[in-house]
Amino acid sequence: MKIVLEKRALGDDVDLGVRILVEGRLRNRAVLRVHLPDGASIVTGHNHEVLPSAKPGSRLERHFVLRGVTGPVRITVDAVTRSAGFHSEATWPASPVAQPVAPDLQPIAPTQLNGIMVDRAILVTPKK
Repeated sequence: MKIVLEKRALGDDVDLGVRILVEGRLRNRAVLRVHLPDGASIVTGHNHEVLPSAKPGSRLERHFVLRGVTGPVRITVDAVTRSAGFHSEATWPASPVAQPVAPDLQPIAPTQLNGIMVDRAILVTPKK
């Protein structure tokens, strides 16, 4: 299950298109929920919907008009059975992806460890 969000310009309101791409068979009905930041409201659409059953490869689309959005909007789709379940979510605006950072290697006194000479390490400071 994959959720794709697309914002369209609509004055001060937010027109949020939601595409749900079904990758596996949905035997039980999934529930779509719209999680809004404080102070925001849904002008068009519902914040909770039981989705129809869907086959792999199918696509479900929904549109929401939102007012007063000052923070992230999160869309979730969940389904649970007695033996399995799934959770999928997407956020608009998308959260920035953290960029990997190289470790800060510091010189240390040369030390032999399992036959390998080590002269740099990542220093760890214990919490106080």
